[in-house]
Amino acid sequence: MHFVFIGFQAAEALLKAIGTRWKLPWTAETIVKRMLPLVFLGVVLGLIFARSRNLLPSMLLHSLWNGFVLMGLMR
Repeated sequence: MHFVFIGFQAAEALLKAIGTRWKLPWTAETIVKRMLPLVFLGVVLGLIFARSRNLLPSMLLHSLWNGFVLMGLMR
């Protein structure tokens, strides 16, 4: 996780160096809130595929995840 945060810091420093005024909305808290569940989901999807050797269960879980995300956005 630390490498991801350093990457975001490097991207922000690059934007400052080229003179743009964009502010990246990534802080350590945002990374943990948004990236950690996605990393966990990726590990779970990978484990499901590794154990079953079938992509369909991972695809179904991924679409279920997307459905919950969509429902959360519509609230």
